[in-house]
Amino acid sequence: MTPLERRYGRLLSLYPKDYRAERGAEIMSTVLGTSQPEQLWPHPKEAVPLVGHALRMRFGLAESQPIGRLLVAIGPAQLILASLISVMSFLGAEWNPWWGRHVLPGGQVGPFQTTGFIAYVSWTAAGLALLFKNPKVTRRLVVLSMSITAVLVPFSRALSLDRPIPSLLAFLFVLGLPILVSSPQSLKGSVSDRLQKVLIAMSLLVAIAIALALLPVWNGSTVHQFSRGSYGLSPSILFYRTDLVFVATWLLWIDAAAIAVSAMLFFIGRRLLAGSVALSGLPLLVLWFGFRYLWFGFGYNDSTAHLLVGVVLVASSVALVCLSMLFPKEQAMERAR
Repeated sequence: MTPLERRYGRLLSLYPKDYRAERGAEIMSTVLGTSQPEQLWPHPKEAVPLVGHALRMRFGLAESQPIGRLLVAIGPAQLILASLISVMSFLGAEWNPWWGRHVLPGGQVGPFQTTGFIAYVSWTAAGLALLFKNPKVTRRLVVLSMSITAVLVPFSRALSLDRPIPSLLAFLFVLGLPILVSSPQSLKGSVSDRLQKVLIAMSLLVAIAIALALLPVWNGSTVHQFSRGSYGLSPSILFYRTDLVFVATWLLWIDAAAIAVSAMLFFIGRRLLAGSVALSGLPLLVLWFGFRYLWFGFGYNDSTAHLLVGVVLVASSVALVCLSMLFPKEQAMERAR
């Protein structure tokens, strides 16, 4: 055995034992067939996808596994929602062309009111990348966006700059997870096409609902309401600390509706669609929980009852996702060759 074979063998050991026994020789033959005669180490172009696929197989996230199929299905819709929320946040909090430059003294960043504009621009670019139908480019932009989002709070604190609320950043981060952990390959076929269109339509409806809840900060009613209080006239503070609170109730009802639709789809036999709808609603609860509890604390507005409702909704979503993974293999989405 050559040194290159031994090193590829170590990479192949990341695969589950059964899969390695079935496909290991074929994979080894393929990667060795693309290597150079004097090559001693695996090329990154071969090694990185190999390790990624092995880890997805190990954790049950590959496109041939149930949870992997669900993640591939909801990934584009979740990214579209992240991009739309980023556009709204950029316009409503960072730039706010309707109200001009009402900036309170503090740690604003040039013409923008917080460091959030960096993440919002990145997420918007990742969403636009879907138009070019290049999954690898989209995936790289999602990785960049998630990295920026993850470091934004400590980065802002280190430089004494204002930043968005962590709840919103966590929401964006969660929305990017399906594309990060699932296969970068695109999906084709009638089942996947219909499914992704339904999920994208759902994301658009959620974005519209959130935009309606945030409308007061754009039409001026919220600004006039709080202009004499401690909020001053900063659209950024109004957006993050006032208007996003009203989004929480919308999100709760939207997720409850998604669970009801998912349950109905499950009982009529559309388990793949049912699981995708239920899984798509989970990030909404992340944002809802963050707004109501992490930002305002557990004493805010009868939080015990609302927390119980949230726990029930999370449990219902997880149960429907688990049940949906029992659908027959012939109902699985077709994978691009």
